[in-house]
Amino acid sequence: MVCAAGLEREKMKKEVFILVLLSLITRILFADEQEDFKRIIEKNTGYYYCEKENKIVHLSISEENYLVTKIISFNFNTNTMRNSAVGSVNIFYNDRYFYKTKACFEIEGDAILSYNYLSDVYVPIKYTTDEELIRYMKENTVRKFACIIGNYYDATLRKTFSISKAKDTFKLVVISDNGKKEEDTLELDSTWEASGSVYKMSFFNNELSFYVYEDIDEYSYNPTFKIEEVSKGETDKNINVELYQTSYTFGEDKHKLTVSKDKVIITHGSGWADDYGYDLYSLKVKIFMDEFGYKHVESEGEKFIIIDGEEQNITFNYHGDSLKDDTESVNKVFKTYPTTWTQINYAGRYHNINGGYFDNVKASSTLKDKYHEYVPEGTMKVFNPSENPRFWVKDNIPWVEGKADDGIGESIEFDIIPTDWRAVVGIDLRILNGYVDPLRPHLFYENNRIKRALIETDTGFTTEIQFNDAIEFTSVKLPKETQHVKLTIEEVYSGTKYRDTCITAFDMYYDLWNK
Repeated sequence: MVCAAGLEREKMKKEVFILVLLSLITRILFADEQEDFKRIIEKNTGYYYCEKENKIVHLSISEENYLVTKIISFNFNTNTMRNSAVGSVNIFYNDRYFYKTKACFEIEGDAILSYNYLSDVYVPIKYTTDEELIRYMKENTVRKFACIIGNYYDATLRKTFSISKAKDTFKLVVISDNGKKEEDTLELDSTWEASGSVYKMSFFNNELSFYVYEDIDEYSYNPTFKIEEVSKGETDKNINVELYQTSYTFGEDKHKLTVSKDKVIITHGSGWADDYGYDLYSLKVKIFMDEFGYKHVESEGEKFIIIDGEEQNITFNYHGDSLKDDTESVNKVFKTYPTTWTQINYAGRYHNINGGYFDNVKASSTLKDKYHEYVPEGTMKVFNPSENPRFWVKDNIPWVEGKADDGIGESIEFDIIPTDWRAVVGIDLRILNGYVDPLRPHLFYENNRIKRALIETDTGFTTEIQFNDAIEFTSVKLPKETQHVKLTIEEVYSGTKYRDTCITAFDMYYDLWNK
């Protein structure tokens, strides 16, 4: 019996030893996990952006192992930023604190993909200087405020408040029931306020308020309107926009979309009723810009995406929730790279790719990542500018400058194939700015777009062009003798995710003598 008791004690000692050993190993592994998490935070210290709230926070870890989150506020009048609130938590305080904190992060390898702070999701951004961050937030705020464009009537004041956008400012027109009209230009003060000489407005928590004051110092009443919050992608969140044209061509058979303010006419077929017959009907129409920057026309089942422009446009017809989900439409319009394309030496000849007038394209730098090399030649093989058959190159790759910053000073240049056609009086160059791919619409705002560029030609003609922050063709008029063009980036619109500045395509037509 004594022997049996001794064996039992030895067994218990072994079990206790194993438990102590397991506990020690667990603590060591936990300590390693804490140190690894701390290392990742240190490596990813920087600024993070929340699109929903249009806010930036700065994330870091202190020497005392406190995870520090600073909420940044912006003053656009003085172009300054400051810490408006600071939160901290000791990630080594205990197991519960650590795992609760770690669960707020989406981590892949050594990279933080997102950070959930106070129930809002923040993603890392690459900007570090005050100047970069202020510019980035001002551009985002202009886009956020764009959804309030419209008319608002307040029954108490018996006034209609009408808001329209003009570049980085907003025009406010106030019309009383008795016909009195007031106008004011409002400039952004912060990420949620804009003010003018007489009126001020705020847009916060989906509420739009106008501050109407009796004199310049004292507010008397602020009518407030609820802007309905809807999930991303729902039509109600989209921005009403105007189109450059009233007529657009789509499909391989030269179908036609004609748009007016209150109706749409869709012509199927060639448009020659005597020979082919066609389907002509009028319906109520909705014209808007989605959250990715693409213009849409919708009319009772018929849907269109329009890459617009004063001189050039491309229209995609689709059915269902989105273009990319309409397999039939995608297969009809989106093609692989053509094996050949026509280069021409006179204006009248047909060409089946947008780069048909150009040659010897090159760039000062080119981005190369693990997926692609974004060479300048990609801008010459994107779409068919002719009406029949219309196509877009699937998975098109734009030119992307290769610098680590925004690419200011980088350039792309090319030759224009000369013509001896006597009717030519000038050249109309069209530029599709940004990363434009209708099947991957998110890439436009995620990457930089050119805001201002310098155009130089071999004729000595130079001009500075300003781009709208929109998915559209921008036209530049050049002398008819032009045989070489160089575009240099001078200023950009900041991307929400990347600092890479992109150009999708170039195209051109000859301006002809019309006497």
